[in-house]
Amino acid sequence: MKITASAPGKVVILGEYAVLEGAPALAMAVDRRVRIHLTTNDGPYCSVVAPGWADRPARFRFDACGHPRFDAGGDLFRMPAHVIGKMFSGVAHRPAIPFHLTLDSTALMQAGPGGTMKLGLGSSAALTVALCHALGYYVASQHAGTRSPDLSTLIEVHSGLQTQLGSGVDVAASLHGGLIEYNRLPSPRVQPAELPRDVEYCFVWSGVAAVTSRLLGQVDHWRRDHPERFRRLMAPLMEIAASGILAARAGNGDEFLRMVSEYAAALQALGGASGTDILSEPHRRLQALAGRHGVVYKPCGAGGGDIGVGMSRDPDALAKFRAGLSAGKFESLSLNMDRSGVRTRSEN
Repeated sequence: MKITASAPGKVVILGEYAVLEGAPALAMAVDRRVRIHLTTNDGPYCSVVAPGWADRPARFRFDACGHPRFDAGGDLFRMPAHVIGKMFSGVAHRPAIPFHLTLDSTALMQAGPGGTMKLGLGSSAALTVALCHALGYYVASQHAGTRSPDLSTLIEVHSGLQTQLGSGVDVAASLHGGLIEYNRLPSPRVQPAELPRDVEYCFVWSGVAAVTSRLLGQVDHWRRDHPERFRRLMAPLMEIAASGILAARAGNGDEFLRMVSEYAAALQALGGASGTDILSEPHRRLQALAGRHGVVYKPCGAGGGDIGVGMSRDPDALAKFRAGLSAGKFESLSLNMDRSGVRTRSEN
């Protein structure tokens, strides 16, 4: 049996950090996908390999509780080991036939002077979604009536990798595809969205890879020590996110861009107060470049590095912004919306 699953990466357009407190977020699935290949084999072991990340296969067996036990090299596979353990926990779902897994997330990486770096497109979420669906197909082939994991299940699996700090917006975008409105509370829910028709965008690689869990952890630690100040700074972020999404729904490009600009300023205030480098030096330089051309700019996601987006209703202004990137040693990324979410197929 051969099973193939793929899921798109994502960028957060509006609502990062505030989405954790119940505000809506706007996220876009992009046309760079992780790919999972599962092939059953005749040997006594299962194995896994990840091109560009862990190029040598690691072998594992399942224990009596359905958890993978690696012979060696398992420390490189913490993420897939966690997902595999969640999918096969319990004696009933232990695999009857060993399999080999290939986890290919190279499309969500970038070659640089210091080696390959992640771009910040939500690779762990996309891998979680695609791997859970591939393994779900495998389980269904042995246990009739087994369903593919739903959004809440996928978020629960993925949150174990981020010490419960993630919102699930990246998981939702990889699962559903397209542009989505996402709400975390009271329970995860998604609805399709559209940007105003006259708003164009340009995604930019900041040149620095960020560690999302570290940034979220810093803000969370500060929040616990300064709850009142946190609420005062979070209130405008939540209001701006909601207003920006209403403007997008109404197709009001001017109002939407104004909200994006205000959101970037509110993120900078949150970062300054909490000692978290959300609007880091590369992002500030990109924001200054955008401002010189009348373009709105903000980081996408937790900030610190990774990706940012320039947005404008004026194509010429956006073209000038894009042309000025190379002088600042920045790189425009060719990213387009992927309207397809997770895709899975199998063959015997």
